[in-house]
Amino acid sequence: SLDEIRKQMIDLHYANNRNYFDNITYEIYNISQQDETSARYTQREIGININSQFINGRFYRLENPLKHFSILEPANGCNNGTVLTRQSAEQQKCIIATNAGFFNTKTGDCLGNEISNGKMVQKPGIHNVNFGITKDNKFVIGYINISEIDNFDQLVGGVIWLVRNGLSYVNISETLEDMTTQETGSTFVTVRAGRAALGHDAAGRIMILVMDGASAYDNG
Repeated sequence: SLDEIRKQMIDLHYANNRNYFDNITYEIYNISQQDETSARYTQREIGININSQFINGRFYRLENPLKHFSILEPANGCNNGTVLTRQSAEQQKCIIATNAGFFNTKTGDCLGNEISNGKMVQKPGIHNVNFGITKDNKFVIGYINISEIDNFDQLVGGVIWLVRNGLSYVNISETLEDMTTQETGSTFVTVRAGRAALGHDAAGRIMILVMDGASAYDNG
């Protein structure tokens, strides 16, 4: 049964420090090889009306990720409280910056794997989805063994793998991941709240979607 298969996957997941799905824990994709000196991107404002409530968001697509996309730790480091995104963005004079990995809202400490411009920031090995760029310029999305992390130039951990091979992976991902990384609780997947999603398209361009909102105040 599906429940038995999921139980076997979870047992393997915790026994081996990685997740299993048909024995393949992550996907590898080519990155757009456009390599201009300046970043080329498009952005679009998004407005959605849900039950008479207007929700705002922004969509960004980076045409040439090589040399123009970075995962940055907070400006004051990962273990010294929180700072504003715009302060962290000043480190590399970023044109566009968004929140990325999860953090402990009480201490401000970063959660999950993180590599920034080839520098290992931390690799706690938490059982959650990762998005990264390898040193040989490939996208890797999925569940990564700690022993494989050194091959990355950029890497960030999140919670919930949204789409795998063009299909929704949310329900399976929720079953497999360490959901204690997020602090919303059991409603994390379904609650309307501010969200940020990071991914790529078939042409190897990076895509970022940011929806406004905060679960305790505004719906997103």
